[in-house]
Amino acid sequence: MGLGSPRLIRFDIARVNQIRREHPALHEYDNLRFYWSDNDNILVYGKQTADKSDNILVVVNLDPFQTRNNDHFPIEAILGCRRMNSTKIA
Repeated sequence: MGLGSPRLIRFDIARVNQIRREHPALHEYDNLRFYWSDNDNILVYGKQTADKSDNILVVVNLDPFQTRNNDHFPIEAILGCRRMNSTKIA
């Protein structure tokens, strides 16, 4: 099967829907926030429930030619100094 196979896409969609069901922060529409990063090629955004019990933090590298691993953004301030479990999609 090729990369664009409907079968492979079905599994990706199922995984995204599972993540959406498991995270109450994704059920709300007015809680999207963008955060500072010290690198213009890094986009940081997230969603958080009002009681801060569920946090989604997304860090996107906008540079397709170079990987990033030493950039900084205020994770403690974003999460309120709480520890975060990660869910890796890809």
